[in-house]
Amino acid sequence: MVIDATALCDWQSLAISGSASDLKFAERARRDLQLCEFQHDVAWQSTDIDATRERLVVLSDCSDTGVAGLLCARVADNDITYTVAGRTILRRKIAQYTIHQGPVTTRNPARGAIEAGMEKLATEMPTGSAVYVSAVPRGSHLDDLLADRRSGLRKAFHVIPWGRSSTHFKIRWSGSAEAYLASLSSKTKRKNVRRASQRLKSDQPLRVECFRSAGEINRFLADGAAISAKTYQARDLGLGLEDQPGREALIRFAAHRNAFLGHILYVGDIPIAFRYGFIFGKTLFAVGTGYDPAHVALAPGSILFLEALNDLERSALPIDLIDFMPHENSFKRDRANLEIQVHNYFLFPRTWSGFSIYAPIALLEIVADVAGRNLRRIRRIFGSSKPARPSQSPDSNDLESYTKLCGPACIGPTGARACRLHAASMGAHLGSHSAWRNPKVCAV
Repeated sequence: MVIDATALCDWQSLAISGSASDLKFAERARRDLQLCEFQHDVAWQSTDIDATRERLVVLSDCSDTGVAGLLCARVADNDITYTVAGRTILRRKIAQYTIHQGPVTTRNPARGAIEAGMEKLATEMPTGSAVYVSAVPRGSHLDDLLADRRSGLRKAFHVIPWGRSSTHFKIRWSGSAEAYLASLSSKTKRKNVRRASQRLKSDQPLRVECFRSAGEINRFLADGAAISAKTYQARDLGLGLEDQPGREALIRFAAHRNAFLGHILYVGDIPIAFRYGFIFGKTLFAVGTGYDPAHVALAPGSILFLEALNDLERSALPIDLIDFMPHENSFKRDRANLEIQVHNYFLFPRTWSGFSIYAPIALLEIVADVAGRNLRRIRRIFGSSKPARPSQSPDSNDLESYTKLCGPACIGPTGARACRLHAASMGAHLGSHSAWRNPKVCAV
């Protein structure tokens, strides 16, 4: 549905409390906007909110014919931190508004409606606040607005790109595991994915169980938490399945809507790997995964991934896209047949308060950029071998891609907590948009 282009945008703030009227509005917005991302859905987002530390801010653009636009932001008090070589040189407490990809609109042209929504948000934000926009697709209307210094959005906000451009990996799914394998770009990738099926036929008593219904969730959560507690996400980042407030509620919410899909790999009766996702529209969002590092030789993540695809084929669920969630790691890269370039941004309102937060960070970004360019120039002149990569634990192979984004100095638990890209990427590997709420900076 495309709403008349001559209609004026009317973005208004909504008070969301989880009431019946809120749920009714969420259903109407989902229908009118044909939402395809659960991160944009009011009902899903309000379920996942950690009420002890955050709240949901919703702006809607309504017309006589329905909901024409929606902007959901999760708001929490966070520290924005700038770290150089492991040393924190700037820390500032802010009220952080976190938005996934940006506003959604059916107005035509969309650019003006998105611009109006972001400008409205700027007027609603209190002193000492900033907006973190994650996974903005390259070439999208919002990305163009952020790059255009003459746009109304740039007149309302100071803008800092946050980290380098990264890749959002997805799978176009036609309903057949064989067709998916044929779609991979190289023979090596196909061979690596197929190898998992051979491991399932090993001498060890391996089996995979699927979890979908609300009645199966207790066992999934219990076995999944037992695995998650052993992963580096839980051990080093505090992002285990049981560590994320609101995650259990969201899983149960999805299961009651017949929108949950979970799998666990067992050796005998011992759970060793899990993965789960949410079905929203015709997309399966691969939200969380983890495995027991004691069984790394089995490649349990690879086994579980292929078996999950086989289960999708058998169940014939109406899925045409599998979304690995934003930010990179080698597992996603090797299995995706669709890649979208994305970028993250921090936006600071053009007020004295906003400028006082923006200015020192912008200055540090300039200094870091100049230092980086000079270092590269010195290496080109005098020659320099690549620095040795720090040793990695057996269950941290995903750190390879983070090294490429941020440099070896960021590797490890301390660096991961200090680095803006790691904070987002590692959380996104778990599908944890809770990790996007507190991105941090690491200059190397």
